[in-house]
Amino acid sequence: MSRRIDIDAGEIGPPLDEIIRHIEDGSVQELVIRREGREVARLSRPGYSAEPAPQQRQYAWDQARDYRDQGRRPSVGGAIANFIGMAVIAAGLAFFLAPAYAFFALRSAALSGDVPALAELVDYGEVRASLRAQMSDSPRAQEPEPSWLENPIEAIRRRLGQAAEEATGAAPNVDPFLTPQALAGITYGEGHFAAERSRAGAPPIQHEATDQPWPGLVHWGPSRTRFRIRDEGGSETVLTFTRSGIFAWKLSHIGLPEGGSPDGAGEAEQGVPQAG
Repeated sequence: MSRRIDIDAGEIGPPLDEIIRHIEDGSVQELVIRREGREVARLSRPGYSAEPAPQQRQYAWDQARDYRDQGRRPSVGGAIANFIGMAVIAAGLAFFLAPAYAFFALRSAALSGDVPALAELVDYGEVRASLRAQMSDSPRAQEPEPSWLENPIEAIRRRLGQAAEEATGAAPNVDPFLTPQALAGITYGEGHFAAERSRAGAPPIQHEATDQPWPGLVHWGPSRTRFRIRDEGGSETVLTFTRSGIFAWKLSHIGLPEGGSPDGAGEAEQGVPQAG
């Protein structure tokens, strides 16, 4: 059985002929001489090749330890780049989810009767105009509002006509749809019947958190988003939110389901605050 002699040059004791004898008789295949831990000479028999040392398996924690032992640390630039990337992703998610947040904030503020919060979440002028157009018998009321930029004269004429109708009482009363209780009912898909919430003595909405209907997305755009709420009969109430800031949205249009309003829906409850 062959052996290997590993001798430190500073500790050579056996005579040189003894070393050569071991090599000649075949009992030693290779002679390695080191000084202070550094290999200085290697003598091998002809045809002998040393077997490679088995590779030691390295795990992730071994690499991490080696990385730490070498005194390396992540660069400041890399940390800043990671932070900026995470901030961009968070801003993008907030940008896309802001309309949904506005819808649930509207529902929460309406259920709690928070009039100041509703004033920040609802464009009452636009919502009133959208409801009057749907409840008016005039064919002209069904036409879309003219743009102030493209046709300012017609826009002024339309607003003056609406003001005259309000003064004479000819315009439909849509304020019962704009009380906090009615807005809460609209977010639950009550449609025309949401105005019933403004009647004197009308019961408040009592729904469990698991019973609250979720809005369905009809359209998403960078400046306008629409949600629909279905009631138990399948009728849809469409709520349109318009961007009013980078992450701020306001309710600007309520699309009621087809059909008339309940009898007496225009009679608002006395003493109920109506924001806007």
